[in-house]
Parts: sequence; C-alpha cells; structure tokens
Amino acid sequence: MELAGLRVALSLSLGHDIAEYGLAEDDLFSLGAEIVGKTVDAGGVIVFCGRLTDDGVTWAIADEARRRAGERVAFELLVPEIEYERHPITALHDIQARLGKTGKLVLVSSVGTAFTLDGPRFSVHDIDAASALTALRQLVARTTHSRVAVGGRATPGPNLEPGVVEECRLSLTRGAAVVAVGGYGGVSHTVGRTLYPDDYPRPSSTPLDFAIVGDAFVHALRTHGACASAVADGWGKSTRAALAHSRDPTVVAQAVMTALSKAPRTPTND
Repeated sequence: MELAGLRVALSLSLGHDIAEYGLAEDDLFSLGAEIVGKTVDAGGVIVFCGRLTDDGVTWAIADEARRRAGERVAFELLVPEIEYERHPITALHDIQARLGKTGKLVLVSSVGTAFTLDGPRFSVHDIDAASALTALRQLVARTTHSRVAVGGRATPGPNLEPGVVEECRLSLTRGAAVVAVGGYGGVSHTVGRTLYPDDYPRPSSTPLDFAIVGDAFVHALRTHGACASAVADGWGKSTRAALAHSRDPTVVAQAVMTALSKAPRTPTND
C-alpha cells in the first residue's frame, strides 16, 4: 500500500466563511470521510485532535476509519486535558469502546504527556487552555509525517494564532508536508495561499481582512516553509489545482492522496 505506515495529522473543522464557498457542514463531513477512507485504504494512520462530545465531524471520520481499517489501528483520537478532565472515566471508556479495536483514544496532559486509559493518568493543576492546546499540537507535529488541513476558523484579535494555522506551522517547522485544501475555505485556504501563492486564489469576498489578521502567521509560515514550494512542485499541476480550487470531495481526496504519496516522509518521534 502506497501510504503504509504514514501517520497523517488531519486538521478538519468548519471554516468561518464556508457559506461564502456555497458549502455547508455536511459537505465538510463528506470530504473528511473521503480523505480518511482513502488514507486508511492506502495503509495510512489518521491522527486527529477532537472533542469527546459528539460534535459531528469527529465521529464522521472516526466511524469511516473503523469501517475501512480491517484489523489494524488506523485512527488515533488525541484529546487535551482541558477536554478529558471534564468527563468521568466511564465516559472515556465508552468512547474507546465506540472507537473499537481499530481506533485509539490518546489523552494528552497540559505538559504534552500522552497516555491511554490503560496507563497512569497525568493531570496538571491550574490548566491554561492555550498552553494545553499548544502542547497537544506540538505532540501531534512530532509524531506525524504529514499534515492535511481543511477549513478552520480565523481568530479575531491581535497576536492570536488560529488553531489550524498553529498546527500547520508546527508541522512545517519539522519539515513535514502541509497539504492545504483551498476549495472549502477557512484559514486552510489562507495557509495554502501563503505557501503556494501561484495556485490559490484570493476570494472575491471574505468576512475578515487577512492582510491584518494574518500578518503574524503569514510571516511564520513563509519563514519555515522555504522548501514547501519545492515539495508542492512534485505534486504536479493538476493535483495543486484540485487542492486549491475543487469542491468535489472525490477529486479533492484523490489530490490529497497524490500529495501524500509524493511528499518526503519526515522522521517522527513516536
């Protein structure tokens, strides 16, 4: 299988401007399922940071991974301490049961320590939400080979980096390929436009002025993404065009597979 053993970090959430692209929540779910299904079929492992409550997207992709995985673990759900500490241990076991033998629930403390329900539980007092999320994202970046980004909300306010952007930046600093899907909007489109400006158009209308909101992360992505264009050149023109423009989930998912199969496999610290 062409992606055998590849650990793919998936950033997938509704973009703030998805309606501007003529799309809705169900379209995001469909694309997520297509990407997850094709990745798992090709031998890859999806690593996803999600919520424990049924927020729709988490279980849409987790259930798809379970249907495709056969007997192997193909989906890892990583949850930060600010999330898992709000749930009793019985609820955590119920979630692991729903994931089944092909999925793994991984709890990540606010200092970045990962553990499963079978291991010792780590907790930190006086949890800072932003630090906890950053520790989680750093762990994911260290333990995956590539990043796929779809959607994501912009964060209004000075010096606030959107979560998807932070995830992409951390992957880039490790030299991992970042496959940014542009046709579904959100900050993933902005990430793609920053890294590959010749391929991603600027929307004719957008509710936020990215020239103001995005200065800090645009600079960071350009600083750490020097080799990104060379990697994208290897994907081919048609693949880059599909990633930047297409809103057909089958077409986009196939373009993601092509990009992942041609990207360099960065060593992980798993």
